[in-house]
Amino acid sequence: MRNLDLNEDQLNRKSRARQRIIDRINNADFSDFDATPWKDPNVIRPIPGKQEQFLATDDVQVVLYGGSAGSGKTEAIVLDQLRHIHDPNFESITFRRNTKSLKGAGGVFNKAGTVYMKLGAEQRLADMLYRFPQGSVSRYSHLEHGRATAEANHAGLEYSAIYFDELHLFPKDAFFFMMSRLRSNAKIQSYIKATCNPTPKEAEGGWLHEFLEGFYIDEYGYPIEENSGKVRYFISQDDGTLAWGDSRDEMKARYGMDCDPISFTFISAIIVDNPVVCKLQPSYLRALKNMGRIERERLLYGCWNVSAKGSGYFQREWIDFVDPKDVPKRKKTVRAWDLASSIKSEVNNDPDSSAGVKISLCEDGYYYVESAKEFQDRPAGVLSNVIETAELDGRNCFVSIPKDAGAAGEFAYLMFAKPLIHSGYRVKKSKTRKGKLERFMGFSNAAENGLVKVVRGGWNDKWIAQLENFDPDRKRQHDDLVDATSDSYNLLNNQKGVQKITTTFSPASLTKANEFSKI
Repeated sequence: MRNLDLNEDQLNRKSRARQRIIDRINNADFSDFDATPWKDPNVIRPIPGKQEQFLATDDVQVVLYGGSAGSGKTEAIVLDQLRHIHDPNFESITFRRNTKSLKGAGGVFNKAGTVYMKLGAEQRLADMLYRFPQGSVSRYSHLEHGRATAEANHAGLEYSAIYFDELHLFPKDAFFFMMSRLRSNAKIQSYIKATCNPTPKEAEGGWLHEFLEGFYIDEYGYPIEENSGKVRYFISQDDGTLAWGDSRDEMKARYGMDCDPISFTFISAIIVDNPVVCKLQPSYLRALKNMGRIERERLLYGCWNVSAKGSGYFQREWIDFVDPKDVPKRKKTVRAWDLASSIKSEVNNDPDSSAGVKISLCEDGYYYVESAKEFQDRPAGVLSNVIETAELDGRNCFVSIPKDAGAAGEFAYLMFAKPLIHSGYRVKKSKTRKGKLERFMGFSNAAENGLVKVVRGGWNDKWIAQLENFDPDRKRQHDDLVDATSDSYNLLNNQKGVQKITTTFSPASLTKANEFSKI
């Protein structure tokens, strides 16, 4: 498990937050809690504690309610909107990632209906909305294709409140685009409220760590109870990273009076924060306690840093990190590409990515992984990105392009190789006929023997996570960065399976130095 290679006793000694969560679970006593009101289907009320706290955050612009299973997160979104049904100008929208999860049994739209229609709301199934007698509207929709759907369906619209159910399933750019839709004539300050489950950094929702690390969760990924519900402030910087402070005045002092910080809070919850479930369904807590360790850490203790490892062909502990200035003189440098040409669509909602990994063999005899990038685009966009990356890497960096067998493989290879060669870059062709594991074993062996160093960068966690999770026997996995890493390393070592470019030499060309013999 990522960051959890310690046994549970060791973890408890290192993570005070984890020990506190376990103590809360073990010492929870619901014998005096009266769950009678929640047995009555005609009674509508929030659960005392964290759910009530979530509803009482009107002055915060972005509220995240995250935690373990059974903590009452989706119900909190449904109840929160009831506080504004008497305002005819209040119009909210609630998102799930896709239509199936929105409309399915137990989905948020149906859960809302069981509550809202008791209060006189009219359900309009075709429009996926509820309209209350006083005029307020609660809409429901999806962002199936992330920001593309957000821009296509919501550009120019305004909402009093935006809700995301299971925000960890949404991409970061879709979330920030929808933030720009917060404005209305309602009596309240417009806001975003979202629920989420603990999600490791390498997953699609890993961007949520930017909001949590260093304050709301500890270095092992466990929620820090004393910081739950505390308000902080952030701005989005030009490079897309978030800058944080504890007050608007602090942010303005640091970043200028023209900056406009956004208020944020994270409310962490575990199952014992839902006494109704614990009292009425005690078997649920027992079931969570008896899950396997990975699921228990995530679904019971609310850990954000836990994920299953692959087959052990790479481990973070094998490598050392260095700063860019500490990379010694390079003898050979290669950036190898693993190419794809698809974007998310209704036909393919989880396409492979194009990935490029740059590795240098330096004079000290170590391999330095200097850069790894991954993206999705159509063919023209992929080609443009490869060329732009080559410009940044410089002409001393060889560019490795994969070549599959057959005429189609040759055509695809030349599509990328020709413009690079014409621009003066040195291109190598790598065959892809060997199995993934055989290609990766050279790099794996070098890393295990301490010969690999990694340059610090924002790409590190995602690259490491994919290599750690690599399992050659798994049928469906994203291993684009793994393949690109394999090809870079193998090309540096002139291993078999990497074919040099061949061309027809004219007599004049025979007098020129063969640059490819240097690698």
